[in-house]
Parts: sequence; structure tokens; C-alpha cells
Amino acid sequence: MTRVKKVTEIGAKLREEGHEPSYFEIMVGVAFTYFYEQQVDFVVLEVGLGGALDGTNVIKKSLVSVITKISIDHKDFLGDTLTSIATQKAGIIKQEGLVITGTQGPEVLEVFKKVCKEKEAQLIVAPCDQAIVESVSEKGTAFKLQDEDYAISLIGGHQAYNCTIALAVIEKLQEMGITMDKVLIKKALLETKWEGRFEKIGDEPLFFIDGAHNVDGIMALRNTINALKKRYTIGIVGMLKDKEVEEMLEVIIPCFDTLVVTLPHNPRAMTAQCLGDKIRAYGKEVYIVNNVHEAKEKALEVAKSHEDSQVIGFGSLYMIGELKENC
Repeated sequence: MTRVKKVTEIGAKLREEGHEPSYFEIMVGVAFTYFYEQQVDFVVLEVGLGGALDGTNVIKKSLVSVITKISIDHKDFLGDTLTSIATQKAGIIKQEGLVITGTQGPEVLEVFKKVCKEKEAQLIVAPCDQAIVESVSEKGTAFKLQDEDYAISLIGGHQAYNCTIALAVIEKLQEMGITMDKVLIKKALLETKWEGRFEKIGDEPLFFIDGAHNVDGIMALRNTINALKKRYTIGIVGMLKDKEVEEMLEVIIPCFDTLVVTLPHNPRAMTAQCLGDKIRAYGKEVYIVNNVHEAKEKALEVAKSHEDSQVIGFGSLYMIGELKENC
């Protein structure tokens, strides 16, 4: 019996009892079944949405609960304030556990401190504000942390923040007796890939995709574009209508010379025409192409007309996977 069949049969029994497992929960069940069968030594679980009510949070204890930067997103599920979102995220904190996070706003840290006190958990704030970014290029990011030099293949200064948290986790795991060679740690960081996060998928022209779909992600995208060599920049953009579209456009549109607006395959997507009209208000050249693959071809066509150009697809995770096809 396959793992999927095992889990779907259990899902069918749950439905008979009035519980409807989601696709994500079924996949979490399949993953847990695989981990059990393989008798793995370590598992890295990434929360799907929020924390407290997420399918991954069925585990009773963890070596460490890691919480990265909190920003406004998924307001219909997590709430519309940083405090309410942080409360959901804090749901992964375990009794007498270890929690590592990065530099956060005061209201977010207050939530974490409160929950850690209630659960007698240890809270460590990684020194992300001490990470000094020295260079950002299409090949990656170099930064210095506490007099140590690091190079990562991920592009963008914000990745130094994420890396600092990872290094804090490694330090605590080593204190637990899980030894790791320093040279191998640096090699692993340099070889780390993160699909869809300012990922380069083409060279002629330069072609990047970025899953930025909230204001915080869009600000990171803007900062990354501004850190790279100035080029004629063509954007392929599609967004969901329940996101903070106006705020995101105000941040990011000045980075582009031309935009090709398209429609992500999601019922919550904003129509290309509506999004295109909003972008035209910024005085940019706009092409509206509803099909994502055709939008990609249009952007590449525009790039041929300009020397030293680049294409950047952004705005929806539902869209960027399509842009990556056949690259």
C-alpha cells in the first residue's frame, strides 16, 4: 500500500466523522509517514500557514522552534495586526522548548516573550541587525557577522538576516552535541538554493523570478533590484486581489521601465486589465497579456529591443512556477 493511499484512507475515515482534511494536511501526513518509514535522524518542518493551527504543528516537541521575520500577510486567516499574526506564529513554541527568532518589532517580541514565559521556553534573538552586507550581485550575497565572513548564493541583503538565524540555530544544536564542521557549514550555506526567491532562471537576457507577494517581500525585492547593477528592467507581474496591491505597487513600480501584466492561475487573482490600469497611473509602459507563458514571451521580446536588460517576474507564487517552465 502506498503512503498516499494509506493517508487518503485515513482521510476518508475522518470525513465520515465530519472532519475534512485539506490537501496540505494530506501531504503532511504523507511526509510524516515517509519520515517514519525511513527512520530519519532529523526533520526540518516548515509551517504552511501561521503556526498554531497548522498541520505541521501536531508534533509535541522539537529541538528548536524557529520563527523568521513577521510581516502582514494572510490577514483573513491570521489577523490584520502584527500582534495577532505573531500570536498565531507563537503557536509552534513548545513547553520548555527552545525558540530562536531574528530582530523583530517590539510588539512581536512582546508576544514571543509572553508565550515563552507561559511555556517555560527559552527565547534567543539572533543578532540579525549585526549582519553587515558587503555586496549583492547576480551570483549571491556576501556579508560579515561578528568578524566572520560569509558568502551565500541567495541574492539580496535580506538573506543575510535569514542566514543569521540559521547560524544561531546551528550554534545551539552544536551545544546540544550535534557537531558540525565549520568549513562544511560555510560550504552548505554557499550551496543553498531557494527556488522562487530572486532566483536567476536565465542569462540572455538576465531573468529572475521572485515570489514577493506582500509589502515586506516587495520591499526586499526593491532593495535587491536597487543593489544590483542598473539595467533596463522589464517586469512580469500578476497579483491576487486580496493582497495589499496598492501599497505594493507604490513600493515596487519605480524599479521598472516596462511591465507586462498577466493573470495568475488562481480564483483570487486580480484581472490583468485592473492591475494594468493601476500600473499605468504611474506613467509606465504596460502590456496586458492574460496568458502567463505569452506574457513571458512578450517580456523577452521587449528585452531584445534594449541592450543590457533584465526581466523580473514577481507578485504571485502561483505565477512564477509557470515562468520557470522551459528555462
